Amino acid sequence: MKTGRISMPALGAARRLWDLLSQALLHSPRWAFNLVLFSAGTAIGVYLTHELFQAVPHIDDGVAALYQARIFQHAKLVWPVDPTLKPFFDTFGVITPIGKPGYWAGMYTPGWPLLLTVGLWFKAPWLVNPVLGGLLIVAVSELGRELYGNEKVARVAGMMALASPFLAVVSATYLSHTPAALFCTVAWWCALRLLRTGGTWYALIGGASLGMTLLIRPETAVVLGSVIALGVLVQIRRVLVVWRQLLLAAAVASMAAVALLGFQFIAVGEAGTFGHAVEMQSKSMLGFGRVGDSSWIHTPQKAMLHGVKRLKELNRQLLGWPLPAVILILAPFYLFRAKFADLWLLASLVALAGFFAFYWYWEEWLPGRYLFAATPMLLVLCARGWWVWNERLRRLPVISALPKWVLLIGLSYALAVAGPRYREFFGPHHGDVESWLPKVVEAHGISNAVIFMRSTGRLKHSGTWNDFYATGFMRNTLNLDGDVIYARDGADKEVGLPNEHLIKRYPGRTYYAYEFN
Repeated sequence: MKTGRISMPALGAARRLWDLLSQALLHSPRWAFNLVLFSAGTAIGVYLTHELFQAVPHIDDGVAALYQARIFQHAKLVWPVDPTLKPFFDTFGVITPIGKPGYWAGMYTPGWPLLLTVGLWFKAPWLVNPVLGGLLIVAVSELGRELYGNEKVARVAGMMALASPFLAVVSATYLSHTPAALFCTVAWWCALRLLRTGGTWYALIGGASLGMTLLIRPETAVVLGSVIALGVLVQIRRVLVVWRQLLLAAAVASMAAVALLGFQFIAVGEAGTFGHAVEMQSKSMLGFGRVGDSSWIHTPQKAMLHGVKRLKELNRQLLGWPLPAVILILAPFYLFRAKFADLWLLASLVALAGFFAFYWYWEEWLPGRYLFAATPMLLVLCARGWWVWNERLRRLPVISALPKWVLLIGLSYALAVAGPRYREFFGPHHGDVESWLPKVVEAHGISNAVIFMRSTGRLKHSGTWNDFYATGFMRNTLNLDGDVIYARDGADKEVGLPNEHLIKRYPGRTYYAYEFN
């Protein structure tokens, strides 16, 4: 007679399966576990960068960073361009340095383009972020280990980072958020090691990591660097012991600030001016009120709305679990198990969210990415929250195994369900890039040509029109002398010149009009 009961052999098999997984994930050698994290994280990033983004930048920010990397590849900081041709090739993020009308440069700080240059040497710039993403996952695990001295917290944090849909997608892009998060995490880890051991090497590596963050995303370096510094300084007894090493770390980080000023003097035209200010002018400012000469008005209410949307996106995508991440993030606090380290980690999110409340722009492409540098700390805090729940329930025999099964189911759900669902948000024509142009050029065998690009039915976001010209711009050579040259159509009022003006500069070619709807 059949019954609905689970047989004892089935329960035994499930138990043995859990024991095998526990042994592999929680009790394997540390180096082997980290190697698996890095390899799997990098592999996921490589797959996604090709599957979602065709291994090319998909917004102007990435296009501009790659452009500057190509300039660095030739050991230069700026690139000469005929001023009369600029209207046909103008794209957001590529600026004319102040006082240098015959040159172009990327508007972003040099750290991320320098890293992309390494990828260009190997003809694989698309590989840089996936590799850094793999290292970031390992760094998350190591930060948890160093901060709490708990092997299970460290390994759970690493597994959560590996399964995170948000971390995976960001690490598949050409954006600078992944390296900034990585170097901030390394700087935090070095600060902990320095306080614990007083080792000079940790001062050098930590200062260099924070300095590299400054060269990649200065605002992130200042905000999170301040959080790290405050967390260190309140531990006054240890500070008095290692103050010389701390000064050394600050000195090393300051060298990056000097290098940044030098770069801006040449590539922007003024040492104290960021490329954003040249490209966006008054729209690059922080604060409330009218944004430049646009109709957009940034108010505290909009700041609150954007902040809530960012936090909601993090809550949904950080873990990818059917369980909201905030339940684990705040667990040490509402279960009255909070330590200084928990508050320190949470301060990273609060500080970044507070800073970007003053910026009017809403990042509709990859929402929440401005807070990405805090995700390593939040993932560690999630692992810590899981551990607190595990400790709270372990004395209740009936449900003592619940946290372990929640972990296993949550990780499986993130990899098998939430990740694929999140990736559906990113289509082939997502952002500022569409995927038809290279296919059309190849299908028609076009060569020795100039293609004038225009678009209809253009998408409008944040008060500006997206014309998808970045799709062609990134395929031009630096000297604008490739076999196929992609230019803006003179019919666009922003060009202000007839196509014949450019045709005269490129005689003997075939000329096409390409329209993307």
